[in-house]
Amino acid sequence: MNTGAETLDRIARSGDAVFATDPGDRIVLWNKECEALLGRTARAVLGKRCYEVLTGRDGFGNVYCHQSCPVAFQIREQLPVNRFILNIEVENVARDFWVSMFAIPSFHPSLATIVHVLRDRKLETESRLERELAREAAIQEPLWQMTVGDSDPIGQKMRVDKVSC
Repeated sequence: MNTGAETLDRIARSGDAVFATDPGDRIVLWNKECEALLGRTARAVLGKRCYEVLTGRDGFGNVYCHQSCPVAFQIREQLPVNRFILNIEVENVARDFWVSMFAIPSFHPSLATIVHVLRDRKLETESRLERELAREAAIQEPLWQMTVGDSDPIGQKMRVDKVSC
């Protein structure tokens, strides 16, 4: 079974521009392809909130990326999110990108890590990574086991020693 770190590592090495956010919407992964596509280094964005970095807008110029992101809410509530177009400023030029979002589930939806796959709007078809993540998301189970204490998986009966009084 993959750990969360192994899953994120696989996603980061996919060849697609990818970033991931934690439950506080802070960027925890920003791969080389994302650096090249958006012109921002991982060092400059890691730990920052995604809406502060992207400042994305919809097709009409309205602010789309903000605190309490509706799309992140949908993902965490395990509601379907369709691929959408987001306008992001790159080196002082507004550009349109396809955005696909997927959750790496945890045992509580609010703890999910959200993966964002970005592609230039000119690329109409989904990438192999997007198709793989969509298949994995359909399972709606955590991709790794959470543990407590001495690596006891959550959900398994915990050993209780008898205590004499």
